[in-house]
Amino acid sequence: QKATWADLKRASPGQGALPVTGVTWEEADLYCRSQPGRQLPTGVQWEYAARGPQHTWLYPGGDTPPSPVHANFSRARGTLPPLRPASAPLHGFSDLCGNVSEWVRDRLSLYTARGCQHRKPPARKLARYRVIRGGGFDDTDPARLRSTHRIYQDSKVFHWKSLGFRCVKEVKKP
Repeated sequence: QKATWADLKRASPGQGALPVTGVTWEEADLYCRSQPGRQLPTGVQWEYAARGPQHTWLYPGGDTPPSPVHANFSRARGTLPPLRPASAPLHGFSDLCGNVSEWVRDRLSLYTARGCQHRKPPARKLARYRVIRGGGFDDTDPARLRSTHRIYQDSKVFHWKSLGFRCVKEVKKP
């Protein structure tokens, strides 16, 4: 039986530092919208935070591939690790690579640059696909931890043990 949001309020001791995983995009979106003023980040917002102060970083935290000290990854058989205090916080965000991949608000739109090839769902189903950013703890390829990496899945049915989300809230400048 699948856990509900009410069940999450009764999480076991020590689980408070663990992200929520195994949810579809629709569940993640519903949760974020249920929180006053919050929503899933757009892909642009997510990448803005991940690319660093000059918006040029290849990986969240810098230009070199993260080590296991800075990101939880390559744990195909492991359990979900707690958030890493050593990950570089930027714009108030940390753990943007490793730990869990994250749903973002964007629908799939295909890159049209010449030479950009990837699997394309049928046009009539395109609206059901949502974008996922960041690599998860079960990713073994550091390239999946890049700031620009994105994949997509069906928003209604896809969920995975290393796929979660974060909510963002717009902050108005004084």
